[in-house]
Parts: sequence; C-alpha cells; structure tokens
Amino acid sequence: MNYTKEELTKRGVHELRVFAREIGVRAPTDMKKHQIIEEILQVQSGIKEPYFSTAGRPAIKRKLEIKTPRPSIDKRKKQRKEKSIKRMLNKVEEMKNMLTKLLEEEE
Repeated sequence: MNYTKEELTKRGVHELRVFAREIGVRAPTDMKKHQIIEEILQVQSGIKEPYFSTAGRPAIKRKLEIKTPRPSIDKRKKQRKEKSIKRMLNKVEEMKNMLTKLLEEEE
C-alpha cells in the first residue's frame, strides 16, 4: 500500500523506521523524520530501488496499521472532572438522606 506524505507525517518516528525497513529504505535509524518520509516516498514511487541487506538477522514482518486517534487530553480531563463531580453529588445526596433520617428520628 502506498501512503501519502500527509499520512506518513501523522506517524511517529519509530513506526516510520519500522515501515521504512520493511519496504527497503537503507539505514532509517540514522535519519530524521522528514528524511525517512522522503526516502519512503521515493522507494514507493520507484525513484529509488529498495535496499535489503543480507547480513544480520532478518527483519520482523509487521503490519503497519492506521491507529485511531486517542481522545485529546482536554477531553479526558473533562471526563475525569465530570466523573468527580458526579461522585461528589452522590455523596451530598447520601449525606442529605442521612440528615433527613436523623431529623425524623428526633421528632
């Protein structure tokens, strides 16, 4: 599968290096992110020939998957805050019920 520059830019450096090794980019660990992306695009388009070393241990074959983005930190903070508020409201409701019972017992 051929990826666009935008799709590759969204990925992390480690993920790009693994993918670059799989398609035949030479020494991706020595490159910066933008260099890896350029090399991947050149190998995909056929401008450069893939390089596969016969020395050393064979590369592990992994499937490059597009991960769904995690909720933003702000969204997670908001969810935690809402959960905390709900817990507090439940405690207030429990206290209110306890006080009501105590007042009823005194009468």
